[in-house]
Amino acid sequence: MTSEPSKAQQAFNVMREQYARDWSRGHAERLSADGHYSWMAAFLAGRNLLLEIGTGDGSGTLALVGNGAVVVSIEKNPYCLEMAKKNLLKSDVPVVTVSRGRLVPEGSQSPDIFLTRWWRKRSRVWVCCC
Repeated sequence: MTSEPSKAQQAFNVMREQYARDWSRGHAERLSADGHYSWMAAFLAGRNLLLEIGTGDGSGTLALVGNGAVVVSIEKNPYCLEMAKKNLLKSDVPVVTVSRGRLVPEGSQSPDIFLTRWWRKRSRVWVCCC
């Protein structure tokens, strides 16, 4: 049985949703239009595996993927994550969502063996904060 979120949790969720909208409509649009995401991605050209911290609405992720990189992106705001997922799918970028705190893809009951092996084989993962 799931209990209703507290008033504090509801207020926090409203703030996270507002942040996601504001980021997408303000910062991300401006950073994209001014070429900042492309500029950032150009610095990482040739790095085929990237860890992006702070997915936002996925605009930076799109620039990184556009340079041919495989991007693992971390986002703790579920509203940003949903926006990023929609934006990436709209651009035909495949998305795999992994549950926070464990390597278990959504809808799966067991750890993703492929993802676990993939991480173990990586001697160098390039990290970028967007």
